[in-house]
Amino acid sequence: MKNNNLLRWIEICNDYKKEDFIPLIVDNELLGAISKKRLNLFENEKEVFVFENGILNLKPQTFEDRTFEIEKVMKKWFQQGIIKHWKNEPYRVSKEFNSQPKFLIERAAASLLGIQKYGVHLNGFVRDEENQIKMWIGRRSATSGLFPSKLDQLVAGGLGAGFTPLETLIKECEEEANISKQLAQQATSVGVITYCMTSEQGNLNRDALFIYDLELPSDFVPENTDGETQAFYLWDLNEIMQLIENTEEFKINCNLVVIDFLIRHGFITPENTPNYLTLIQGLHGSFHFN
Repeated sequence: MKNNNLLRWIEICNDYKKEDFIPLIVDNELLGAISKKRLNLFENEKEVFVFENGILNLKPQTFEDRTFEIEKVMKKWFQQGIIKHWKNEPYRVSKEFNSQPKFLIERAAASLLGIQKYGVHLNGFVRDEENQIKMWIGRRSATSGLFPSKLDQLVAGGLGAGFTPLETLIKECEEEANISKQLAQQATSVGVITYCMTSEQGNLNRDALFIYDLELPSDFVPENTDGETQAFYLWDLNEIMQLIENTEEFKINCNLVVIDFLIRHGFITPENTPNYLTLIQGLHGSFHFN
């Protein structure tokens, strides 16, 4: 039977304490949460942020003003080293995925406000002569600003403002693995993984990952074109399972994506895995103040 080491990734990716955070509420909608340890940063920006009755709000009242003023503050914090990197990728900030955004925010600053972020992850796999599945895994660049040299899905990326999940997938497929648009469009949408965790910096990472599976031709070999991946490996599922169970080689949230794949393809079952139901439930974590 597979051991309980799989559950550690569920626990890590859902590790937060509600009492450590202050809700960000705009127009009576819960949009995010900031660490109480960071409250002084926001209180020092009184032209933008308002802290009253245990709630953080925004002084600007329109989408345009909020986006403009928040970007000014975030750029200042980036220059001061509070924000460690800058992506130039705006994220929508809204209560629900398809609801009207209240403002846009730089991707690298999103966790500081604990907003809901969205991304896409692609499981690229092939079948060998015996019809056994092997999965393509990428190793992130050693110079990556986040999780350098960690293992990752074949393709993954954040969902920027103005892009749908499929559009993002197609774009990232070309950039990260040189997968053509025609081939990328054959990917199958297989669900969403959600989690909420406290980062090493004490911020709140709230993520929803749109998951796609793509069965690739047996002779396909990925090629990175944007410099974000240093190597690719084609491994069978037993090898990948061993890495997830016994090492910390994978970027943290990628462990959840692989676990989900192994469940859906019958590699992890109720019969061979303790706490099977807990595993599945843990792939859909959430955050609330109720």
